Amino acid sequence: NNIWGVSGFSLSANGKPLKIAFVTGNPMKAKEMNMILNKHGATKGPTNDTSMVNLQMLNVDLPEIQEVNTEAIAKEKALL
Repeated sequence: NNIWGVSGFSLSANGKPLKIAFVTGNPMKAKEMNMILNKHGATKGPTNDTSMVNLQMLNVDLPEIQEVNTEAIAKEKALL
């Protein structure tokens, strides 16, 4: 099983790693994201030196919006 729980499923349609930008100013969140992806096999590619995911950490200092609705948080942060 991979990160989506489906055996044999590829994250990228063209066989290239899926590019993901993880925006955080918190190094512990970045470390946790890497651990989660690794745990679920998303960092394993067809060979030992390849990965299904190309995760780029972007250190951007954004305000912590205190909101329960994730869509509202995403919209607010997109406007910044």
